[in-house]
Amino acid sequence: MAQQSLFVLLSLACCSAVQGIEVDFSDSLHAGLKDSALSMPKLAGLLQQRLGHASHSGSPWKAQAETFLGLLQSMGGTVPESARPMVDTIITLLTNASGAIKTDAQDSKDRTQSQLNDAYGNLSETETAANQAKTVTEAIDADLKSCYDHLGQITANHSVHCGVKALPAACDRKNNTKMHTFDVAPKDTYSCNFTAGSDPTKCTSEASPLKTDLVSARDTLRLAYNTWKLENKTCNDDLEAERLLCHNTNNTYWAKKATCQETYLNASAHLCNFRVKIKSWKGYLTTLNSTQATAKTLLAPKKQEWTDLNLIICMMKKFRDRTKMTFEADDYANCDAESKGKTWIGEIDTLETSSQTLLSSTLYNKECMSFTFSGGFPQKLETGASVTFFTKPNAVFKYNTDGSDGCTSTSAAFTKFCEGGSYTTAVQ
Repeated sequence: MAQQSLFVLLSLACCSAVQGIEVDFSDSLHAGLKDSALSMPKLAGLLQQRLGHASHSGSPWKAQAETFLGLLQSMGGTVPESARPMVDTIITLLTNASGAIKTDAQDSKDRTQSQLNDAYGNLSETETAANQAKTVTEAIDADLKSCYDHLGQITANHSVHCGVKALPAACDRKNNTKMHTFDVAPKDTYSCNFTAGSDPTKCTSEASPLKTDLVSARDTLRLAYNTWKLENKTCNDDLEAERLLCHNTNNTYWAKKATCQETYLNASAHLCNFRVKIKSWKGYLTTLNSTQATAKTLLAPKKQEWTDLNLIICMMKKFRDRTKMTFEADDYANCDAESKGKTWIGEIDTLETSSQTLLSSTLYNKECMSFTFSGGFPQKLETGASVTFFTKPNAVFKYNTDGSDGCTSTSAAFTKFCEGGSYTTAVQ
């Protein structure tokens, strides 16, 4: 309890930051210790006065501390030998308090250094992750463009093979030869005498005009029919080939269209993941900046408190170690040099150089960030040759429908693309 009491006492009395219009006690303490007329009662009075001014606590340690200081203050200009054990006790308590201050400072330093290392590590790792996410999204956007380009070629072929078009030439020729026109056979004198025993096989010879004409007409008709059959087969073959081409390109078209949609949704998911990385980066930067600001002023008050306490301990030891307990003129100078020469815990590495190097090359330390894509995104979103996604709070990506940069063209119509890490229904 006594060690804790003196630690709290010195935290209040030696050099804690004073609020409002209070004068910093470290300055007044040093001024008092430099006084050539310094005595133990005066030192005790100085500490007791500061204790009464700064502390509003009713804890037991305050009464104990005030008792010690009151006894020393009441002894007048000469402190008797009988007070030496009391001085020893105070020195022991102050020494323990000094150790406690240094231990607390070391703990604070280690804890803050760990927080700084974690904050910078997270920022650096997220910087790398965000850059990788951007690169992957750009690559998928390029794949998406290739997919849409191929889909365009398939669409053109689909229109050729499945659209309204003229019949194959063979079909026209077949249709034009469904009817065969030929001259009627001329009249022929029928000279067959049936009463005399003649019959059709005997009345007409192979060379007769009628037979010759009929045979010629038959051969012509057969030739026309065979020609029609050939044209009909060619027509059907050509139509079947076109049907297959249409069927195949139709399947290819829908398959490619589905592939492109899948690629687009994949690109969209990666784009929104990229936006999440940016948000995480911003959060880690805020944490790092806050921790750096705390670290810059964390140890100085503790070091001043510890140094001042060591100064008091040194002067009390010099007072105690003399046969006649008293202060001498050079005690302050010697003890001030001794207390300032003690090894402190060192300083916190705030990682300012590393963080500034990172921030000097990052893409993400802007109020509004924009990223332009010239692959498949603008084809899908119909924004022209490119589309620019720009950032807004809450992990949102938007794009201006006219293809302009939303960070600079703030009045253009826009569509929200990503929100909360996912693409919106407006762009599916």
